[in-house]
Amino acid sequence: MRPVSTTKTKKYQKSTPQPGDLIDNRYLVKEILGEGGIGTVLQVSDQLKNDEQIALKVIRQDVLSQEIRKRFTKEFRLLRLLKHPGVVNCYDFGYCKRHGEYFTMENVEWPTLSSLNDPLPTEDIIRLLYNIANVLSFVHNHQITHFDLKPNNIFVDFKNLSVEDSLDLPLIKIGDFGLAGKRVSKDPGDRFITLDYSAPEMFQTGKVDSRADIFSLAMVGYILLRGASPYTDQSYKPFLSQKLNWLPDQSEWLRPDIPDELTVLLTRCLNSNPAFRPRNASEVISAITRMIPNKVTEYGSLATPPFIGRIGEKRLLGSRLHEVSEGEQWAILLYGEAEAGKSRLIDEFALQQQLQGKIIIRLDGNDLTPLALHLSHLRNLDISNSQYIDAEDVWRLLSNFMKKWQSSNPIIICWHNFDSASQANIRKFKSFLLKHSQFPLFWLLESKENHTELSSLSFSDHLVRHEIPQFE
Repeated sequence: MRPVSTTKTKKYQKSTPQPGDLIDNRYLVKEILGEGGIGTVLQVSDQLKNDEQIALKVIRQDVLSQEIRKRFTKEFRLLRLLKHPGVVNCYDFGYCKRHGEYFTMENVEWPTLSSLNDPLPTEDIIRLLYNIANVLSFVHNHQITHFDLKPNNIFVDFKNLSVEDSLDLPLIKIGDFGLAGKRVSKDPGDRFITLDYSAPEMFQTGKVDSRADIFSLAMVGYILLRGASPYTDQSYKPFLSQKLNWLPDQSEWLRPDIPDELTVLLTRCLNSNPAFRPRNASEVISAITRMIPNKVTEYGSLATPPFIGRIGEKRLLGSRLHEVSEGEQWAILLYGEAEAGKSRLIDEFALQQQLQGKIIIRLDGNDLTPLALHLSHLRNLDISNSQYIDAEDVWRLLSNFMKKWQSSNPIIICWHNFDSASQANIRKFKSFLLKHSQFPLFWLLESKENHTELSSLSFSDHLVRHEIPQFE
């Protein structure tokens, strides 16, 4: 009869790795680089690859749970999917008894934006926002939202940021995708949400999408320009009230070198209602590009590849734009099925014209707020605290503005989701074109329907309706 062993199997008490620890008999911990909501990031040397210096992330033991394990694994999968010079590169996933799950990634030697001690010049902030928006566009095109964009998660090449041709280089890398995912319903009590930089909808029950990242991007820019958070009370209830109701006004832009175009853009992006923000990061890129003269970069093109085809449509847009510059107001209704490329065609045409100095205004559905903000900016009026502008006032403001417009340079208004505009606004639009045919305005309307109620505009040579077929 064999004796019963009284020796117990050794159980490991998981702990945070410390310098000198060897993880999985391979990775020697050199130092602790930082700690996030769910993980600790270490600098390690890979013993199997000639002591190559890389980063390794482990789960924080004080927050360990099945939910956190799922988030951690999801972050690794997302980082493996996102291959881009502006996203931290991810390598391998592993597990060891002492420290649990881990994954390895590149060791970014640039400091994070949070390490900045001195104010950046406005030009550098614009370059920075341009780079971040490009990376976000790439990420969003993969149907992923970061949900935790903040200075701690943005690595910056400060040495090259001020170099004139630096936009040809990747100047930033975004890391920590622990909260990232597709459009989701967020729990307003999520303890990992960052107060200052998170969008207001992150604190409410309901759907949250990529426009939350656009808010965070604008808040990064706002705090860099102003030097402080707009939220004065960090206790939860007063903070939440500020978060849901605050918008910057003109008195908050204290630096004299801030372009008006930038204040208008950031004001739109910081609206507490996501419906009033730019629809996507590409819109933000287009607006910022206009602040960087004569600059289109290979790096930027990674996020927005050129739209191939539609030669006939591009010629149509170009010929009508020429007529507008000669003193005729025109509208083109591009209609067709979803996913036919209508929005993409309009966005690319607008970007090309923006680079040539045209003023571009983008509307979405029934929201005319961006039109009012742009016009008030051009007339040096301050209506930035208005979260929604009465439609009657907008059409009156546009009429009065154009009567005093001295330039023949056309203003291009891209109206996406025209189907969602109210019948009242469609009637106002129709009346405006018939009444002010000489204004140099070029309207690009994106729609699923052909809107027969606008037929009188076609008969009076103010509107072209053009169907966009699906690519075969």
